[in-house]
Amino acid sequence: MLTSDVHIFVFCWPRVVDNVLHICRELRDLPAAKTVVDVSDTPPRVVDDWEWISISPAAHFGGQFAFALRILSRPILFNIVGDMESTDWGGVVSACVQAFDQLPYLGVWAAEVDNTAWQTERVAIQRIGDTNLYTTAQSDCCVWAIHQSIAERLKALDFKSNNIGWGIDWAAIAASYASGRIVVRDKSVTIHHPPGTGYQPKAAHTQMTTFLSQLSLPEKALLNVLYRSIGAAPTPSWEGRVLIDIGQK
Repeated sequence: MLTSDVHIFVFCWPRVVDNVLHICRELRDLPAAKTVVDVSDTPPRVVDDWEWISISPAAHFGGQFAFALRILSRPILFNIVGDMESTDWGGVVSACVQAFDQLPYLGVWAAEVDNTAWQTERVAIQRIGDTNLYTTAQSDCCVWAIHQSIAERLKALDFKSNNIGWGIDWAAIAASYASGRIVVRDKSVTIHHPPGTGYQPKAAHTQMTTFLSQLSLPEKALLNVLYRSIGAAPTPSWEGRVLIDIGQK
């Protein structure tokens, strides 16, 4: 696996434009495909060889991710949410590429991100040898990457009801394990996540439940096992409390 096998997507919205520009400049020398998916009301920016695409300002993470899936041009989709911070973005991408190169059965890779409910100590399943990689029950989707085969599975889902985007990571995780691929958290790279969220939890949860109802029976079964493995959330929220109705699909 090479850096040129990666398509980097950075998600931009009005208040994070400056940080997104910084990320773009940090990654400008990489031979990866590079796209900003922007929902701000500012004109597209010109940053070296980055493709800057403006979509509907009404789109949130779900809408941006669905768009990224449609235009994915490389075997690995690498996604950075626009308010994330790192002291070495090039090193983050390199760590991801190395993991996919070392693990041919890797489905989802994710960096260690602070200020989220899904800290590695809570969601890790098993350390892989003496590496900094851990199989995990939850990847988070702040700085993460998915294999093309998982991207194809996600493309088959209807994103229209999930503009906010909660549950996209769960769908990718379930698709990975159900297809014989693994999900890993990489503790060699740490990302800073500014505390807080701009989403309404109730609306996000409702959209997530509808979205995940599309999963296959094996994927739903795996998802419920993973939910139970990490238990209830440490603070009142949707995590750990919502089980997917198995249904007949």
